[in-house]
Amino acid sequence: MIVSVVDQALLLLAAVYGGLILGLCFDIYRFIRRKAGFGRIITYMGDIIFWIISSGIILAVVYKSSSGLLRAYQLTGFALGMLVYIRVLSSHVTGLMHILFRSITRMSYTALKMVGMPFIIIYRVLWRPYNIIKKKMHAMFCRALKDTGKYFTILKNKK
Repeated sequence: MIVSVVDQALLLLAAVYGGLILGLCFDIYRFIRRKAGFGRIITYMGDIIFWIISSGIILAVVYKSSSGLLRAYQLTGFALGMLVYIRVLSSHVTGLMHILFRSITRMSYTALKMVGMPFIIIYRVLWRPYNIIKKKMHAMFCRALKDTGKYFTILKNKK
């Protein structure tokens, strides 16, 4: 099958686009891996899963762009797209992911504080009366136990 130069250029651009997508996926995986602090085994499993997903992306781009016919310049295009992404876009996207992560973390913390505030207020309002009642009940039970001890000694001596 003869493919024109224009079609080959479009296939190369599709492969570069696929490489950019792979670079983005790699950045997302790397960000999650750093934030979660995975151990060695989980990292190995994550790497395998990443490469399986990457293979799926490569196959999808190749299938959509050239009906499944893989050419060497497409592999070069994927490598070029990843290289451009890593060199040019990665630092900006990673910075945006950090900002987004911090914003989500702060909003979650604020939402949890707002949801938890009524419980904290109820706790603080009820804690002081609870402590007063607890101390009085404790003193009352201690006196009752002392009195019960007196009666047991009287009953033992009566025999």
